[in-house]
Amino acid sequence: MPRLTFRKVSSGNGVKTAILNAKQVAKAIGRSLGCVTQWFGYALAVQAKQGQNQNQDQIILNGDHSDNRKLLNSLYEFIDIFVLCPACQNPETTMDVKDKNLFLHCHSCGNTSQVVSNKAAYVLKMADWIIQHIASENKQQPSTATTQVKGRIDAIDEFQKNVGGTDDGSQGVYINIEELTALQKSLEPQAETAPAETVSAEEIDKFFDEITKMCATDCSDIEIYKKFAPFAEKAQMNSSSKLKMIFEALFGGQPQKLLEIIEKRRSLLIRFTMEESSQRDMLSFMSQYICRTHPELMTSAPIIWYKLFDNEIIEEAAIQNWRQKPSSRFEKDKQKAQDLRNAILKDFFTWLAEAQFEQSESSDEEVVPEAKEEDDDLDIDNI
Repeated sequence: MPRLTFRKVSSGNGVKTAILNAKQVAKAIGRSLGCVTQWFGYALAVQAKQGQNQNQDQIILNGDHSDNRKLLNSLYEFIDIFVLCPACQNPETTMDVKDKNLFLHCHSCGNTSQVVSNKAAYVLKMADWIIQHIASENKQQPSTATTQVKGRIDAIDEFQKNVGGTDDGSQGVYINIEELTALQKSLEPQAETAPAETVSAEEIDKFFDEITKMCATDCSDIEIYKKFAPFAEKAQMNSSSKLKMIFEALFGGQPQKLLEIIEKRRSLLIRFTMEESSQRDMLSFMSQYICRTHPELMTSAPIIWYKLFDNEIIEEAAIQNWRQKPSSRFEKDKQKAQDLRNAILKDFFTWLAEAQFEQSESSDEEVVPEAKEEDDDLDIDNI
């Protein structure tokens, strides 16, 4: 999915914000431009309309919405509710109406589920709007979402699909749903009475060694995740603990290959950094890794941060939030962590701000910051 590109189109009391690539975004998630326009209007409680004439591919919002985090979070909410299949998290869905209720039908796993009605008022309004316009909506939905350029959301969707994929089509579908959705829900009522299963430190150490070996081989990201997920569930690991183990397994003993690993394990890293809080943790782990364990990488930090950003593992909002102050939980050397932010990464932050400004100024196409050609093949040892 392309990044949201926007700019202010007027100032003063009549300030408006234009989402310049709204049509491309709508196409990428398989919904009509009118549907996405209506969503932003309801979710942000503002007047929203499609542009006219040469700007007909844009969405015009009343007010200043230059905080792209708010727009992006709102879009993600729409995708979670009205696009992704709740059973397999695949975006290849179409909408249908039965008995005045809205349903999502997944063309990947075959699941049909009702859009949850116990939501906020603006979600109910959106569902009602779709029900009234269902004929035109289905007509404008593309037959497949896999032809779109692979962005962060697309990578997550493909990863989720592959995790549950098997050679036996129908059988694999039902195993996936049972294991990842139905079984989890069926166990929830027992959580209060069933004793928690404990995992010993020895078991954790042994499992960490196994995952580390898998990460160092040609095992696919899917194979690693399939191995990791059941153990993490058994050990009742939270998001930070999962990410920390994967981080150490990937980078712990191979600092000289850090950039290469980021590229190679992009899908796996995205899977563990789906939330902004996890992305901030990722940057804190990287900061600690550089400041305390491998200070020789300190001058390479701008390239590392760029690589994480360019591969859409870490988003701009998470970078800015991480920048505010060192994590008290994960960054133990506060002075070095501050130096990393205030000095070493200063030029990177400047570049990021300028890149976002240039992107919001462009009305014809999305501006992608140019990366130096040598960065992609850069060996950290030579820095």
